[in-house]
Amino acid sequence: MTTPAAKRPRWPPPKRGDILAIAFVAVVLVLLLVVGILRPASSTRDGSIFGFGPDMACIGVGYGDPVCIRKLGAPRQ
Repeated sequence: MTTPAAKRPRWPPPKRGDILAIAFVAVVLVLLLVVGILRPASSTRDGSIFGFGPDMACIGVGYGDPVCIRKLGAPRQ
């Protein structure tokens, strides 16, 4: 004896508001992605890196905190 194929639910067509909401969310996600790529969280507005000023050279080692050293010839504060 064979069983009848299960009927798939019939979804109503999306309304105009549904499409606009999906488009709005997609635009917001793309903007967040672009901002995240162009302005990483490790740099700040004044150009300092990892919370230090421009007289420091910092390198992220992949785990733990970054390693920062003072650049040669930089004035002490």
